[in-house]
Amino acid sequence: MDPSGPFVHVFDHREDAQSAVQALGRAGPGMRRLSMVGKGARPGDPPVGFYPAGHHLQVWDGSGAFWGGLWSSMADPAVFVLPGLGVVVLAGPVAAGLVTALEGAWVVTGASAMAAAFMQVGVPREQAERHVLALKQDKYMLLVHGVGKEIVQARRIIAHVTGRLATATG
Repeated sequence: MDPSGPFVHVFDHREDAQSAVQALGRAGPGMRRLSMVGKGARPGDPPVGFYPAGHHLQVWDGSGAFWGGLWSSMADPAVFVLPGLGVVVLAGPVAAGLVTALEGAWVVTGASAMAAAFMQVGVPREQAERHVLALKQDKYMLLVHGVGKEIVQARRIIAHVTGRLATATG
């Protein structure tokens, strides 16, 4: 793995991902060094809407402001409908990676585009494919873009928030 590649943690629940992002925002490497990827809605969630408001993308959802809260502090918010994955919501450097992947002629499906987006930001192919499978299972990926002490600090913060060791595969 590229030593400057991101650390990726997989969350089963949106609330856990949100807690980790908030903790990292307070004590971690900085919100602009984070990426978040997840589905726009889960079965049973109320309707979700994404719409422009000035220079920002606003989110309406009846369950709270998960994506809206992230987007107010993270770079490059985006929403894509990817065949095989559905509505995918993301923010941070991985969003630019997805745009680059979609512009490439070799991308065939939404799943391959998302894997390519992970690889664009330094995630090895095998791990990228595992993260796409996790996304299909409605999990959330938090990527910390950094090196050395930043990654160690992020792992500690995530371990504290989740109550378990933060490993590269979540």
